[in-house]
Amino acid sequence: MAAGAGRKVSTSIQVSAGAERALRAFLDPELMKQWWGVERALVEERKGGPWALAWGASEHGYHYVVSGTIKSLLPGKRLRIDSLVYFSPDFPVLGPMRLFVNVREKDGRTRVSVRQDGYGQGPGVHHSPIADQVPSAGNLVAPVLGMEGNRLHMLGEFGSSRHHV
Repeated sequence: MAAGAGRKVSTSIQVSAGAERALRAFLDPELMKQWWGVERALVEERKGGPWALAWGASEHGYHYVVSGTIKSLLPGKRLRIDSLVYFSPDFPVLGPMRLFVNVREKDGRTRVSVRQDGYGQGPGVHHSPIADQVPSAGNLVAPVLGMEGNRLHMLGEFGSSRHHV
């Protein structure tokens, strides 16, 4: 399936961190480790650079791996990752997908918006780890970004409803 086709999930949160730090939470392996539990990462912050993350280390390797290519990066504004592919022994290979992260600072607060699309439809197709974990990361991201309150809004084609966490 072509990237951009199929299901999409969008989520956004408001944080007290500045826009630059908020976007770094998706680029800096140490920050991703703090809020997302990423165990290994290879990120080259440039157009065409790799963006690869791994979780679930064991003597057999990693249980979850997501990898893509940075299509565009504007520090303190936005990140786009294309050709995003998710690997896990539990599911069929998922992708290619796209991931968009936009940050907008206003009045000392930053709105972090994440959209993922292109991961398909039909039986046997599962959510990606990003679509699954960004909503649950609301409580985890708080110490890293200074999230305001305990509310995270998730909008998507899964019932087109708004969920508060």
